Amino acid sequence: MIPVNALVAVFRSMLGWPYASPGYNDSRGVDCSGAFVYAYRQFGESIYHGSNRIIRVYCRDVRRVTSVDELKVGMVIFKARDDLSRMKAEYKPGGLYYNAALPCDYYHMGLVTSVRPLEIINATPPRVRIDSDLSKWCCAGYLNAVDYAGGAPEPEPGPVYARVDAPSGRTVNLRRGPSKTTVVLVRVPIGETVEVLAQTSELWWNVRYDRYTGYMMREFLVMLDPETPQNSNEECAPAPRPSEEAP
Repeated sequence: MIPVNALVAVFRSMLGWPYASPGYNDSRGVDCSGAFVYAYRQFGESIYHGSNRIIRVYCRDVRRVTSVDELKVGMVIFKARDDLSRMKAEYKPGGLYYNAALPCDYYHMGLVTSVRPLEIINATPPRVRIDSDLSKWCCAGYLNAVDYAGGAPEPEPGPVYARVDAPSGRTVNLRRGPSKTTVVLVRVPIGETVEVLAQTSELWWNVRYDRYTGYMMREFLVMLDPETPQNSNEECAPAPRPSEEAP
């Protein structure tokens, strides 16, 4: 059996990996179910590459969820649609894996890695990321190969950090608001660490650096796990001239 906390740790290690479908099932690129294939391999386990098969064969106690209160750390969570036109015949009525209790096309999946605050780690273009609201996530259940009883109580969330990184330039702008038109509070050198206060959108994160609190673009941040910071994004700026140094 896979310890639930260890599974969560493996998913956190994938944050920032590029999305690719069907992908390589490793750091070169993964899709939503490929992330589970990779995670299971770390424990000598195997799982089918495909969310519709996984929900029907590798899960138990799947139910619709409408509130964060219904979730537990380590649950697998799915997005679904009623349109079955893109779903393989083996999952439709009369098919080998048809299940009347699971009548939808479960086209996307992720892992619940925290409940409060909500964190759903999932592989979706352009990279493995954290979703922080239920949005279109609608069904969740338990993975048959995972030991949930042995998991420790969910700890109080601690600070989350990210490293400032960019392919060009020497600094990244920390802005007052989540827009390139807002005031630059400070230019943060590449390689510095910022505290992530909120993952406010796919483009901008609310972060703190030194005595400044503002917004950076997610593409220039690399989140760091609790031991060392990991993956995020921002707006890259050229190295400031002395007269442009922020106060």
